[in-house]
Amino acid sequence: MSSRRRFLQVGLAAAAALLAVRALEGPPPAPARPHRALDPASARIVAAIAPVVLAGALPDSPIAREAAIGRVVEGVDRAVAGFDAPVREELSRLMGLLRFAPARLALA
Repeated sequence: MSSRRRFLQVGLAAAAALLAVRALEGPPPAPARPHRALDPASARIVAAIAPVVLAGALPDSPIAREAAIGRVVEGVDRAVAGFDAPVREELSRLMGLLRFAPARLALA
């Protein structure tokens, strides 16, 4: 028959085992940042806007199209990285507005 004391002992032992395993794993790897100036959300916005802006200029093949959009995002990232800090800050604010759904509707 189980008792409350036995239940607490098993729970504490399991928690200690999980902590020991976590300690043996070491620190988590640092997240990779693929872009120099754009954060991942801004890169997704550029990737979503690129097909509309470049309508007719992108390849028809889905694989080639994705590769071309990736090159566009890399080019925008390279261009933004060359801007002065105040310009990058303004662009960051614009991307923040575009991430906020009500602001997107107001801008549209």
